[in-house]
Amino acid sequence: MTMTYLLAPLALLLAAHDNSSGEDWVIQSGTVRTYHTAAGTLWLNSLRIEAGGTLRVVGRTPFRLLVSQIVVIDGSLDLSGKNNFGVTTLNTTNQPEPGARGQAGGGDGGVGSAETIQSTPAGGPGEGPGGGGGGETSYSDQGTNARRGAGGGGGVLAADQPVHPDPLDPSNRGLVAWRGWPGGALGLGALSQNAPAQGGSVGSPTFVDGNPANDFWGVSAAGVVGELATPRAGSGGGAGGDAVDSASFPLIPFLPSGDEKGSGGGGGGGLGLVLTRELRVGPRGRIRVDGGHGGGGENVGFFDRVGGGSAGGSGGMLVLEAVVFDFSRARDAGITALGGRGGPGKDNHHDTRGAGGNGGPGILQLHTPDGTQGAIRLPVGKTLEDLTSPDAVVLLPILGG
Repeated sequence: MTMTYLLAPLALLLAAHDNSSGEDWVIQSGTVRTYHTAAGTLWLNSLRIEAGGTLRVVGRTPFRLLVSQIVVIDGSLDLSGKNNFGVTTLNTTNQPEPGARGQAGGGDGGVGSAETIQSTPAGGPGEGPGGGGGGETSYSDQGTNARRGAGGGGGVLAADQPVHPDPLDPSNRGLVAWRGWPGGALGLGALSQNAPAQGGSVGSPTFVDGNPANDFWGVSAAGVVGELATPRAGSGGGAGGDAVDSASFPLIPFLPSGDEKGSGGGGGGGLGLVLTRELRVGPRGRIRVDGGHGGGGENVGFFDRVGGGSAGGSGGMLVLEAVVFDFSRARDAGITALGGRGGPGKDNHHDTRGAGGNGGPGILQLHTPDGTQGAIRLPVGKTLEDLTSPDAVVLLPILGG
């Protein structure tokens, strides 16, 4: 991926666009403005998002924003993947369950129950290099608890960054990728032929050299070169497996009413690259490149979720470069790249049989003129780690040279 201004010196680049024909955008309180990345780089003189206003970014390609003067975010700049709301129909096994869309280049969630003329052996994987694996379909003629499908595995971008020793503690949600939960205890997996059907695996890791100190794109003030060769968006979560009421697999004859479908996965968070002179985030301001949540599988009652739940997409990647970052009034965790929560399983509960796994975190980068926090104004008594989740890394300029 390249940017038209990737190697231009920052000062010259911004000066060239001072007093240009670029627009001054104001997103007013109570309004949502949608920007589609197919339109290309967004060039502005200034951008102000009022409290209660939202600039929502959609599209299949990364979001590139160049603002010659100032970006003020008192509302929300949202590049997050879409949530999957789960299976809402009955007796439609011949109709695939789509994954939720990733945004700003993020991968889509995996497709559930993809086969249309025969039983589906497993949910589809999430899109993207770190897409989560699909949950295995479970089959049994011993009732709903036995045949419950397995959940999809969480999408992955960055390495896990737990803040609590228990990986499933709520404080770790969005910071730890988790595989899908297994299916019913007595049901056999359509692929493995073992009980229980296996949950989908988490996505493949992005960083593999074992050194967390270089888990970024670019160069630090100390001269450390990041392991990531190019920036990338988040990946989709895996779809849940189906539940087949049969003593053998596949169900013959195949019927639209025969299998309970697993849910499609959550979408991956986007990739945003923002270059400006000053970036200011207010007390209600939010910048989000979060992964979308997974959904629950098909019911046979109201909330039993016999089809496998899907996984959350991973958080995306945010690259912010400015001469000055004014976060002096910003709130805790106002800038996030969190993974989406896995969809529910048995009895419509999370983190149980048939549930989808949580998506993993994304990457947050701040690029300052000297690669240090000297250009970042923080609230009194707060650290940059308080304001970002996962923790942002501070690096030398890269977008403007």
